[in-house]
Amino acid sequence: NSWIRPSARAHHKASRAALHQVYEKLSKNGIRGVFYLAGEQLLGDDSEGATDGSHPSDLGFMRQADRFEPVLRKALKWGSSR
Repeated sequence: NSWIRPSARAHHKASRAALHQVYEKLSKNGIRGVFYLAGEQLLGDDSEGATDGSHPSDLGFMRQADRFEPVLRKALKWGSSR
């Protein structure tokens, strides 16, 4: 429902910005093993990836999995090399 509720869209944007800010702070402080995946690209940009602009549809979950896979592989490889 974020497509009709500007407050929901603003909430999502603020949450994503806060998460990215924490990630950047951790990275700058030398914390290793923390990975970031931007939320804006998780569902795609054609409105088919979410039932209401916020919650993933079946296609949205597949798109999330496709975007999470390379990051998870990198994280698992990093963890096993320690």
